[in-house]
Amino acid sequence: MIAGILLCIGLVYLLFNGIFQFIFIKALGTGNIRIRTYFRESTGPGIRYFAFLFLLSALFLAIFLILAYLLFAPLLITNADPALAGILTFAILIFILLIPYLIILMLTTDFVVPIMNIDRCGIIAGWRRCLHLLSTEKTEATLYIAMKLILAICVSIILSLVMVVVGIGVGIPLMGILIAAGGPENIPLVAMGLLFAASVAVVTFCGLMASVPFMTFLRTYSLYVLGDFDERYTLLPDLPSPDAGEASEEV
Repeated sequence: MIAGILLCIGLVYLLFNGIFQFIFIKALGTGNIRIRTYFRESTGPGIRYFAFLFLLSALFLAIFLILAYLLFAPLLITNADPALAGILTFAILIFILLIPYLIILMLTTDFVVPIMNIDRCGIIAGWRRCLHLLSTEKTEATLYIAMKLILAICVSIILSLVMVVVGIGVGIPLMGILIAAGGPENIPLVAMGLLFAASVAVVTFCGLMASVPFMTFLRTYSLYVLGDFDERYTLLPDLPSPDAGEASEEV
């Protein structure tokens, strides 16, 4: 029951996240923030974006389950303990599997969404145009993917540390309340649920606030690179081109 509710909440969140990806791009392109107008225009592309990521995730989850079955099913039949080599092999395969998944997810959000918004095309057509851009700028695209993955890992580590620090800060007064009450058994279930929900809300809010500058930088960097690949997809015209800096130095 609870798992089903959490799954539904997660799916609704991902759906609205897809819609607001397009609202963000439209706001950048026009310089105006009109959420109600953009929401209506972005619902269709947002649903297609959500469906694509859902099917992509389902595909990789199916591959994950197949690998797990092939590696561990014989052990379950023979009641043998999983060997360390088998566990390490499975972990390595999952890590290798995650790399293309993360790259496809990253390129879809960073490049395909702006292309869909500007060209008013579907996600498949957007991916075709994205692949064409990447094929014409192979070196720059490879460097971008590598740099973006490194930056994403660094940001994830920083945000994880922030969440841990905030969690400790929230957990200390929570533990104080539990000790003062003589244990969780002396606190009504409703009050305990409210305390837990408030703690999770505080940690989540602080994590979101801390992620804003990092996410803004990463998204701006991605849009800048896309505009550098093709001027038709320039959404940040105020940013100077790298070629302009080189030209000014030559003069």
